[in-house]
Amino acid sequence: MLGYHFTDHTLHGGAVIPPVGVWLNYEGGYISEERGLQAFEHPYDALMSAEGCLLHFVKLEGELLQGIYRGGWVGRRRLIVKTIDATSILDEFARWCALQAIHHWDAPKEVYRCLETNDPDIRDKKEDLFHRLIWYDLLIVLVVLYLLF
Repeated sequence: MLGYHFTDHTLHGGAVIPPVGVWLNYEGGYISEERGLQAFEHPYDALMSAEGCLLHFVKLEGELLQGIYRGGWVGRRRLIVKTIDATSILDEFARWCALQAIHHWDAPKEVYRCLETNDPDIRDKKEDLFHRLIWYDLLIVLVVLYLLF
């Protein structure tokens, strides 16, 4: 099956990501949602297990099992066909989700403007870590609100 998988610059557990075109094999015993190599039919679904912003288009083979809890598929072999850094795409998607839910909150104009335009001048005004943490927590809350409603 062909699908998608997110990673950071290493695999789960710190293993090196194989280069494009090299098979990764799961050598463990049985496969389940928690054991084996994952792939999802759509990048949106792969976000449930995302550990980073590298989005891989993959081919999955060997004892394929469809997941129930997380969805997606698990198999014994996975081949990376293509990789992109999806950081900017994910940032834009998160801002879009937040804008869909912002009406549930009396947001300051700067928050709305930053979400709408991604204006670096507004982002850069958040100078100390405390404000940055609040900003990102707010964004996460708005994304969750969007996904729930």
